[in-house]
Amino acid sequence: MVALWLTLPVAVQYGIIAVVAAIYGGIVNWAIYSLAYNPRPISPWSSPDPAAPPRRAVDRIPIVGWWGLRRERQLHGSGFWIRPLLIEFAFSILACGLYYYETRYGGLLAPQLRDQLDVPGLAHWMHFLFFCHLLLMGLMAAATFIDFDEQTVPDAITIPGTLLGFALAAHSVEAFLPVSLRHAGGVFLEPVLLTAPGGWSADWSGTAGLWLGLGLYAGWCFALADRRVILRRGFRKAVTYFFAGLVRLPSWRFLLALWVFGSLAILGVWAMGETHWPGLLSSLVGMAVGGGMVWAVRIVAGTAMAQEAMGFGDVTLMGMIGAFVGWQPTLIAFPLAPMTAILIVVVQYALTRNRVVAFGPYLCAGTVVTILAWDYLWTWYGAPAFALGFILPVILLGALGLMGAMLITWRWLREALFG
Repeated sequence: MVALWLTLPVAVQYGIIAVVAAIYGGIVNWAIYSLAYNPRPISPWSSPDPAAPPRRAVDRIPIVGWWGLRRERQLHGSGFWIRPLLIEFAFSILACGLYYYETRYGGLLAPQLRDQLDVPGLAHWMHFLFFCHLLLMGLMAAATFIDFDEQTVPDAITIPGTLLGFALAAHSVEAFLPVSLRHAGGVFLEPVLLTAPGGWSADWSGTAGLWLGLGLYAGWCFALADRRVILRRGFRKAVTYFFAGLVRLPSWRFLLALWVFGSLAILGVWAMGETHWPGLLSSLVGMAVGGGMVWAVRIVAGTAMAQEAMGFGDVTLMGMIGAFVGWQPTLIAFPLAPMTAILIVVVQYALTRNRVVAFGPYLCAGTVVTILAWDYLWTWYGAPAFALGFILPVILLGALGLMGAMLITWRWLREALFG
């Protein structure tokens, strides 16, 4: 497929990418307005407002269709059409830029390997990786703008997105970013799997790896359930209420089916052997590390500040990101998130005068930075840190405890100074 694609003229390639990406931007717009907690009938692909003028076929043309939809401004606001138009236009342009960066320039590779992009195996890898990253960008864009609008990230985006990350990883380990391994004979590329910067260990292809994968997936399904702990009436009542709460909402049937069929799929991929299993297990661990890391920060920060610090949507969002990129890029992206906050906060306040800050967009921005600067971040920060082995979790736990202590001290000072 890639070989056939490369026979097309370059201008035709970019033209196709621009058109497809604009259509994908339209799907993102549909998700933003249809999957939000408070959906709005803005997308031309959703049911229109009863008071809206009749929709026309031209309204569904990406980018240009929004110019005609201006006639609904009395229902949705005078400039409601500007943002979705810009989203579709930006997807069209940025997808072309991402394609050039990853498949033509070789921006994900070490500089000495960028002249090898015409090698068939490497060309296929970079094209498949571009496809995976474009899908991830769309999911993160939908989550970002819903988070801007409502300070929440819906499961309707993160659950299908996480499952998609699992599927892509199970299809091919080429869904993961490349890492340069330097040996005596030169520089070689491998995907950043579970055991990177080391090579894949056959031990993880055995029953231990299977139980780990099944356990992580079960934990993800359980985390999506209604898990309320009410201790006002004692421990026994708390246990009763907890298990009753698991089936309180109708969604428990969906989660049960998700767990059963997903577990069977994991078992099937494991049975295929090392062709597909390393990718799926790496994706499952990435989901667990990404979501677990944000969950731990949420618990510690919320306890220290005596208020909710991050929503659970941020947990599922980072779990989705981890399913796409693996645990190592997730650990790099998370500390980059606050560094992107300054730009995002300034732009958000300039456009909306809204002082409420959502953390999901920072996580997405940190992920984008990690992908684009991957070789540099891996060479200078990732590889040395991940080579520490068991020392790295100790450092992370220490940093988490230090953060909690700092937040408690800040809360005490704030209460003492301002009441």
